[in-house]
This record gives sequence, C-alpha cells and structure tokens, in this order.
Amino acid sequence: MLLARLSAGQITAVDIERSKLERLEEKVKKANFSEQIKVMHRSMFEFKFPEQSFDIVWSEGSIAAIGFTRGIKEWYRLIKPQGFLVVHDMTDSVVQKLEYVGRYGYSLLDHFTIPGEIWWSEYYEPLGKAIERLRNEHHNNDSLLAQLDKEELEVEKVKADPGSYSSTFFILQKT
Repeated sequence: MLLARLSAGQITAVDIERSKLERLEEKVKKANFSEQIKVMHRSMFEFKFPEQSFDIVWSEGSIAAIGFTRGIKEWYRLIKPQGFLVVHDMTDSVVQKLEYVGRYGYSLLDHFTIPGEIWWSEYYEPLGKAIERLRNEHHNNDSLLAQLDKEELEVEKVKADPGSYSSTFFILQKT
C-alpha cells in the first residue's frame, strides 16, 4: 500500500497465503488502488513471469523461503535492465550474501541492518499491546484467540532476546 502511495507504478503483490491476500484486496479496494495493484495467489517456487517483467522486485522477508542465493539468481531474469532488487532478510551471513551480489549480476547500492532492539520497540512491543487489547475485545472468538496465541509466542521470543532478531535490507541494481 505504501509503494502505491509513493509511486504511480503498477504493483504485483504475490503471496502463498490466501487469507493475507484477501485482506490486502480489501485494503486495495478501500484505498481505490484496484487499477494500480494486482494481487496474485502464487508460490515463489512457481514464479512464472515473463523475462524482464519488473522494474523493481521487492522481497519483504520472503526470500528466506527459497534462500538468498536462489532468490537473487532466479529473480534476476524478472528484472528489467538497470532495474532493482530490494531484499529484506535475516542478518545472518551478511558478508557472504554481499559476495553473491556481484557474482549473480547485481551491483550493491546499499545495505543496512535494523537492530533487534528497534524491531522490539517499533514493532513487537506495540504488537504485544495490540494483542492484549484484542484479547479483551474479542474474548469470545476462539479462532481469533488461537491466532493471537501464536502471535504472542513470537512476541515473547523476541522480548526474551531482542538482540537476536535483527534484519538487513539489501538494495541491488541489475548490471
């Protein structure tokens, strides 16, 4: 949604989880972005788009499903010449990932790490408060409460050791 607000470009949103896509489709309609945002139910293992389909491929944490190396190799063909790949991934093996960038046909424009403490204060701590509020408001909704239990487990893991939950953005350009 933010990309749509910041650009006039056509956006293809892809996810494997139908429920997330349905929520996104509702937001797209409500914000009048139906002409700009196309929502597709598809696995990253079945990315069958034509060569050079996109100016930008933006992977918000999803590259972990197929692996950094495989992702940047396979997505290369999807990006137009001089196009961009923005990857948000776990902060493990950053030096090795940076080596792959040049090896697979990209130049590194920038990379930066978001410390786990920032994730805690800006995302997980407010999420924990929202979970508590939702529990109180929907105490009779068993399916929602079960989902909140799952989310709360993640919040508690991060709370116990926020330093272990950093992430890194890689901003690459196809050469």
